[in-house]
Amino acid sequence: MSTFEGCEVTCTACGAGLKGVVAVSVNARRSPAVRQQIVDGTFHTVSCACGAKIRFDSTFLFSDFERRQFVYVAPPNERENFFDHEIEAQRIFSGMPQQGVRVVFGIDRLAEKLRIWDTGLDDITIELCKLELVAETRAHHVTNLTFRQATPTELFFEAPARDGVYLGRMPRLRYHELQIQRSDLEFTYPALFLRPFVAFERLLVEPQSGPL
Repeated sequence: MSTFEGCEVTCTACGAGLKGVVAVSVNARRSPAVRQQIVDGTFHTVSCACGAKIRFDSTFLFSDFERRQFVYVAPPNERENFFDHEIEAQRIFSGMPQQGVRVVFGIDRLAEKLRIWDTGLDDITIELCKLELVAETRAHHVTNLTFRQATPTELFFEAPARDGVYLGRMPRLRYHELQIQRSDLEFTYPALFLRPFVAFERLLVEPQSGPL
């Protein structure tokens, strides 16, 4: 079952105190509407009388037993402590298939994972695609790339950039090429393949065996 608890939120626009509800755990099969809210970007939001809509993050668990997806969600400001959160996620989901365990930071990152999986794509390969895009767009200071959608021929990403919003695309053929190279890439980037925090950002702070 899904469990929730009350919380207090401060409106970032007017400073008013608001009451909200945060998840402790979400069971996707039993709460499909909540899963859809996460994908739509309406989860963990509260409206203020001043007209502002406030989004807030918390630590909670997302489980989809049918799809074998088990995600430990922590607030975005905890990302630098991802090693500790990985240990906690593996402890909590110790009885689950570890290849389906993930750690993400923020509801937006959880929503991105769900979009990737719903499209039938592999999130590890998507992170390798991001790494290539970041290397190609350093002049724009792009780092926080997010997968948005896919067509039969292209993958689309976006990120805030110094000169506005960066909209990136990658041929789907390149995605398939990276999948073919999977065994070699796992040797080069073992943590990305073997640890729960599957995100290209970890490759920017961890020593690796070699370049992509």
